[in-house]
Amino acid sequence: MAKAPTQPPPIHYKPTIVFIHGLARGPRSLEKLRRHVEATTGCSTINIGYSTRPKLEDAALVVARKIRSEVGQGGDAFAVTQSMGGVILRLVSNLPDGGGVKWRGAVMLGPPNQGSSFARALLGTTFGGLFRLGFGEAAAALGGPNTEWPLPPGPVGIIAGTKALYPSVPSFVSTAFNLLKGPNDGTVCVSETRLEGMDYDFRECHEGHSRLPYNQEVFQLVVRFVESASFG
Repeated sequence: MAKAPTQPPPIHYKPTIVFIHGLARGPRSLEKLRRHVEATTGCSTINIGYSTRPKLEDAALVVARKIRSEVGQGGDAFAVTQSMGGVILRLVSNLPDGGGVKWRGAVMLGPPNQGSSFARALLGTTFGGLFRLGFGEAAAALGGPNTEWPLPPGPVGIIAGTKALYPSVPSFVSTAFNLLKGPNDGTVCVSETRLEGMDYDFRECHEGHSRLPYNQEVFQLVVRFVESASFG
């Protein structure tokens, strides 16, 4: 069972909150959540856009460069990520300068922290080449053998979706062909969102993968974690 973070919960400063979107998405997918968090917490926010087609490591370098530019060298930062954005954060924070900022924690929405069995299943079919061609090297890496990425900066809160069937192509495909085992959000299994090697707070939300950033319960949980380092 996940443990709550051990770091002191209250923060007495206002970090810049960095939003990092997921695979085949863009900043717009997190914009509603970003506006709510900024208005509620009073923290400044930035919504990072990047191509999700290159290798994960290359995408992380692009994101790190944008963070350095917009937050400022040595500034305090807190991340809110969706899906593959959580993996990008893990790579950025492990760069020699950590992306040029002092990370103060993260909330991860539906992160494939242990890789993606959905991607793995597709790559193992005759459609694997089309999947790689359509979604790029980063997507293929999520289904690859090497998913032991560096740990994210703590304290960390993880929100996993549990609505397997909802209006989205990945949800229809994964449900129709029974690609995901156990509770899942139509794209990522709940078990795949978990981290090994660190304490973290954890919540499940009955929502689909791509709809997590629009869910009102998620809005509340993200704000609570930003303000107290705990989902409460």
